[in-house]
This record gives sequence, C-alpha cells and structure tokens, in this order.
Amino acid sequence: MKILYKIKTLLVLTLMLSSLLGIAQKKNDFIVFSGVINNKIEDQIKIYDFQNQLVSEIKLSPEGKFTETLKLKEGFYTLQHEDFSAKLFLEPGSNLNTSFDAKDFKKSLKFSGQGGPVNSYIQKKASKNWGVTEDMKIRYALSETDFKRMMTKAKASKDSLLLSQVNISENFKNKEKRNINYEYILEMIKYESDPAHYEKNPDFKISADFMPDLKTFDYDNSEDFYYSNAYKNIVLGHYRKLGKEIAERDKHDNYYLSYITAVSSSKNQDIKNILLYDHARNAIAYTSDVQEYYKIFINSSTDQTNNKAISEIYQKLLPLTKGNVSPKFVGYDSYSGGKVSLDDLKGKYIYIDVWATWCGPCKVEIPHLGKIEEEYRGKNIQFLSISIDKRADIEKWKKMIAEKKMGGIQVIADDAWNSKFIQDYFIKGIPRFILIDPQGNIISSNAPRPSEAKLRDLLNGLNI
Repeated sequence: MKILYKIKTLLVLTLMLSSLLGIAQKKNDFIVFSGVINNKIEDQIKIYDFQNQLVSEIKLSPEGKFTETLKLKEGFYTLQHEDFSAKLFLEPGSNLNTSFDAKDFKKSLKFSGQGGPVNSYIQKKASKNWGVTEDMKIRYALSETDFKRMMTKAKASKDSLLLSQVNISENFKNKEKRNINYEYILEMIKYESDPAHYEKNPDFKISADFMPDLKTFDYDNSEDFYYSNAYKNIVLGHYRKLGKEIAERDKHDNYYLSYITAVSSSKNQDIKNILLYDHARNAIAYTSDVQEYYKIFINSSTDQTNNKAISEIYQKLLPLTKGNVSPKFVGYDSYSGGKVSLDDLKGKYIYIDVWATWCGPCKVEIPHLGKIEEEYRGKNIQFLSISIDKRADIEKWKKMIAEKKMGGIQVIADDAWNSKFIQDYFIKGIPRFILIDPQGNIISSNAPRPSEAKLRDLLNGLNI
C-alpha cells in the first residue's frame, strides 16, 4: 500500500510539474511591455510590425504610463507616438521597459528590463552615422576606392560595437553580424545604381571587382528576411531586376505583372507570401490587367489571410475593368462657376485627371496635360480635372488653376479623399488618370499619364 501511495503521490507531483511547465511555456509566448511617456502628446502609443501593419494600440494613463502583454513573434517592430517613432526588437518570454520625454524624444529615449540591452544597442547603432557621408550627392560622387574604404570602415566600427555588447544573446549577435554584412552589401549595390540619378550619368559602370559576389547569394533565408531590413531590400532589388528582365524578354511594359511573376519564382514560400502581399495590396489597383495580376497572385500565395484581403480588393476592382459602366459623380463645383456631373459630358471621350494642389507628381503632369489638350483640341474628347483638395482649400485650388493656366473642365470633389467617386474608383494615390468612352463606359481606370508616349498611342488608336 505504501508503494502504491508513493506511486500515486509521484504521479500527482509529475502532473503538477507538467502543468506548471505548461503555464511557464504559455507565459513564454508573451512579451511584457511597459513604460512611461513624459509630456505625452496623445493618449496612446502604436506598435507596427516590419510590414508596417498596426499590431497593437496601447492606451496611456493620465500620467503617461502603460503596461501591456503582447503576443507577437520575435523580430523588429516600430513604436510610434504622434510623429515620434523608435525601432524595437521584441522577443517572446522577455520584458521590456521604455521611457522618453515627448519634448526631447531622441535624447531621452531609454530602455531597461530583459530586452533593454538589445534595444539600447539598436538605439546606439541608429544614432551614429559611422563616418558615412549623409549627403547623397557627395557620397556617390566619391571614387570607388574612397567609397569602398568608407563603407568598409563603417562595417568594422559596427562589428566592434556589436562585439562590445554584454547581456545580449549569441543568437541575436549572430543574426546582427549577418545584418551588418547585408548593410554593407546593400550600400555597394546602391553605389552602382544611384550615381546615374545623382550625377546624371546613365552610362556609369562599376569595376568588375568592386561588388561582392552575388552569384551564390542566398535569396531564400526567411530568418534573415524577418530580421534584417537590409537583407529584405537586397531580396526586393533582386526580384525588381528579375521583373525588368522578364518585361524585356516578353516585350511588354506592364511592370506590375512582370514583377509579381518574378516574385512567384521564389523558392521560399514565406518570403514569397510576404513579397506578393506587400506588392498586391497597392499595385493591384494600378495594374492595367487586374485579372491576370490576380490570377498570378492567387496561384502563388498560400497565406489564406492575405489571399482573403487581396480577393476582397479584387472584387471591388472588377467593376472597373474595361467595358463596364463608369462610376459617376453629381454636382461637383466647377472653377468656371456652376455645377458639373459626369453625365453632362456624355457623347465625348473623357480623360480624367485626379489631382490636388499639394501633390508634387500631379503638378509635374500639368504642363504635359496642357500639351495633350492642345494636340487634341477640336477632337471628340473632353479633358476633366478633379481636385481632391479639402473644401477649406478651395481658394488655394482656384489660385493654382489661374497661375498654372490649367485648361479643360476643372472641378473639385465634394469630400476630398472620401468622395464617393474617388472611393468607387478605389483611388489610393494620385495623380490618377481615367479614360471613359462616349457612352460612359470605362476604357481604362488606370490610363497612361500625359507625360507617357503611350497615352498618344491609346488616344490615336480610338480614332478620336
């Protein structure tokens, strides 16, 4: 009986220990994040993941204090308070405390707790320029030898800082050492491409031995992709280059399709899913062939959450494909006086420019639009510009029209970005150009810009 009792007792203790271990394991899934913000500007802080997706909104007490238990994957996040932001490394099973004064964010930012040493290191690393010239024109005007010397010295200094850190895990140090190397490689890649932009030298070519050897570079390392922003940018650059090669091979100018085709060739499904989604959530609304774009996306992505989100956007975009009746607007205020509705312009082709006075790229297109209007004067086409400026800025809108001598029909939307016509066309960025036929049907919901030669090809093909 005593033996049986001991066995039962041992069994109970084992079960209790297993339960406690289970609780401990469960706790290790969480990060305890706390802190205080002096002179807070708003009553919350926000946490964004490395895809810039909001993952947590943390309420602040009247004194600016907070404590939150977060269930997040290990990796880099961004803490944001009003216009202030800081990079965070969060690790399940740890605690992290932060404090700062919103009146002097950079100098007052401090970290403590288990996650303190890592985040203090990240802050210290980010606060230095490592002897790298910050002026881009000066940086890329350096000779290959001087540029490489500068970046090699910066890499060595970063390695030295990392080596000096204590209370930081070897796992983190190993990943960070690889990250520092990726940062170096990325700068070498930028040197090759950026001088053409800054020095207006499109024939710029680097020496054969300048670049690190990328022939054996591993573009399918998901651990480094999640950890290192530099590695992610190298991978992005790889697929952008491959996308351009596909477009040249297939002799078409639909870069959105060629890029997503390039990404779909990735051997790492996690990386593929992220790149597909990051591109599709914006680009699918701008591609000239939304059905083919969606087909490539949905056949390549295995992330069901992402697939659902993109499918919802796709369903909204289908009514905007060629041949469908255009969404309409009614009674927009006209610069010349009175009201204008889209139906008022039926009987002519309508080329619509969606713009705003605060939009730099929109203003670049204004003189090109003027030339197009002059070329097609007297043809069966009407040029219509819709401003999405706020109603409070209506005088600013009128002033710019007068100063820029803008032609065509000029109207201002009734509720800026929130105007139903803007929402119906799923417009997320401007300038945006739309072409509608005389019957009010869509020819293109993403028509070429006035500065693009293919706009003339499109218009001439309609025998306007």
